[in-house]
Amino acid sequence: YHVFYYMLAAASPEQRKRLRLDTQGTQADGESTGAAAYNYTSKGELEAPGIDDIAGWAGVSEQLRVIGYSEEDQLSIFALLAAVLALGNVEFDASEEGAEDERGHGQIAASSRSAAEIAADLLEIDAKQLEAKLTTRVL
Repeated sequence: YHVFYYMLAAASPEQRKRLRLDTQGTQADGESTGAAAYNYTSKGELEAPGIDDIAGWAGVSEQLRVIGYSEEDQLSIFALLAAVLALGNVEFDASEEGAEDERGHGQIAASSRSAAEIAADLLEIDAKQLEAKLTTRVL
């Protein structure tokens, strides 16, 4: 679970851009809000006492390299982690009116549509297909 905090605290500017981390939480001064921008990481303490997120991130990257993952492979893994964070920010329209479209599918709330689009981009899938899978009940 700490890997999310590691990534948010210590990913390089290039990684942050590729993983779309800065697009989901920036303050007025342009600084990233980090863990506070995501539902999955903002519910408790944003920094764990005694845990060095920067060293932890470097350790994760190094251990992945040691076992044979290239930088591109690592970026794919990190994109999956970033997609999980983005999906955690997706909310659904639960209002009585407009909660389902003409096919009986639910809808992603307009306020979190960008989070779903970011997740789809990171997962390299079509955003409309992701929305359909997230909002269609299967019995």
